This record gives sequence, C-alpha cells and structure tokens, in this order.
Amino acid sequence: MLKKNKGFSLINIFGLSQRMACTLLIMLWVQDEVNLNRFHEKYDNMYQVLKNPMNNFLHDYAYRITIQWWPYVLAAVLALLIAFLNVSIQEIKETLTNLINSLRIE
Repeated sequence: MLKKNKGFSLINIFGLSQRMACTLLIMLWVQDEVNLNRFHEKYDNMYQVLKNPMNNFLHDYAYRITIQWWPYVLAAVLALLIAFLNVSIQEIKETLTNLINSLRIE
C-alpha cells in the first residue's frame, strides 16, 4: 500500500509527525505554565489571592446571558450526521460505478 501511493503516504506521515510535534509543544508549554508558580515560596497563598477576586468578576455584568447546553449537542449531532451522510453518499457512488475500476484502484 505504501509503495503504490508514495505521495499520499509521505503527506500522511508528514502530517502525523507535525501533529505529534505540535501536541508535544503544547503539552510542554502547559506543563511549564502550571509549574511556574511553584518557584515562589508561598505559591498556595498566591492562588488564594488571585482566586477570590475572580469568583464574582462577571456576576453582575449588564449584558450577561446564560447559554443552554442543547445548542452544543445539536451542533455536534448535526456535524456527525453530515459527515456520515457524506461518507455514505461517496460509498454509494463508488458502489454504483464500474466495479472493476474500483477494485483496480484498491
């Protein structure tokens, strides 16, 4: 399979390596940000100082709205449905085309 489609294989391997490198960089950055405050002597107290003013920061904001959970679920279901329909339509098209040509490609 790799020898037949060298170009696609190289693109896929290159993309996979890029994703892995980006994931590792993000992981290292997050780990650095989390451990940054541990260099201070009283990092537990720093958290308490920063946490208390932020509790009610936007509680009395004039334009505050509450967002329900169902639009997110609906968007996720619609995205999965569209992806499923797209794949299904492509598979039906391939099935209805000349079967010999489809088998030659694979």
